Amino acid sequence: MRLAENLTDRFLKDGVISSEDVEIVRYGLENIAGSLSGIIVTLIVSACFGRIFNGLILWGLILLLRRNAGGYHADTRNKCLLISSGMILLAFICMILPGWSVLVYMTITIFFLGLIFLMEPIGNPNKLLDETEYRVYRKRTRIVLSSEGILAVLSWACSWRILSAITASCFCVVGIALIVGKIKLGIYMKKQCRT
Repeated sequence: MRLAENLTDRFLKDGVISSEDVEIVRYGLENIAGSLSGIIVTLIVSACFGRIFNGLILWGLILLLRRNAGGYHADTRNKCLLISSGMILLAFICMILPGWSVLVYMTITIFFLGLIFLMEPIGNPNKLLDETEYRVYRKRTRIVLSSEGILAVLSWACSWRILSAITASCFCVVGIALIVGKIKLGIYMKKQCRT
């Protein structure tokens, strides 16, 4: 991202960072910009539906789980932003707006929660996981998955339909990202074996 490069160059020129830190600082700034872009898109989409708070909760739950579970990652930041925007939009259209019963959300949640539990973590061609990373990300994912699962059960017990819809949407989005990520990783690994 151009802004991250410009800021990093400015920090280097002003003596704020050393030349050894340039790549780390640029990477950190790009991640911050990506997260801010995700929040902004979520705010815009959820504002269109008049549900900003619901959108922020959904974004936060997805972010916590995706950071550790892995799965599909787009090749470029713009493509990532476009796909993320589409997923948030679909989550609102398909799950939050129809007003399904808590039982429907429970079914969706249980299915995708189980799927995530069995599949996670999934690396990607840009970040293959070694054995240690696999164990660490698996443990982290299970902690987040359990916490969000408890939130889902609480929403069912209290008949909080909106929170049930949000947690179901979160698990659905992350589950789909894992499935697509596993397919993409499998294709990549097959290509690597041929060469």
